[in-house]
Amino acid sequence: MKVKYNQFAVDMGKRIYEKRKSLGMTQEELAEKIDVSTQTISYAEQGIKTLRSENLAKLSKALKTTNDYLLTGETPSAKGETLADKLSHLSKEEMVFVEMIINSCIGLCNLKNKRYE
Repeated sequence: MKVKYNQFAVDMGKRIYEKRKSLGMTQEELAEKIDVSTQTISYAEQGIKTLRSENLAKLSKALKTTNDYLLTGETPSAKGETLADKLSHLSKEEMVFVEMIINSCIGLCNLKNKRYE
């Protein structure tokens, strides 16, 4: 019996495989992290079956990537990832200061725009 492969599933499977390998993770380790069978990971990587949405969300987190990357191969800009990463390490108090600075910048932009109207 010949298995018919869906190109979308095959491409996504390659990305899953590459991310898993880049993290030095086995299929067993990844399966355990997202609470699925090793066979599920194997099928996903081969493009035989796609994952359910709730497992895709767990997978992207376990592989330290986004759903967008796994689904389409597109990644957010490096600057966006860097900023998000930096913000994720701030304390609640530090985030308050960052928000105040951003609000001030927005206010300054609004003042500048009003001058040119």
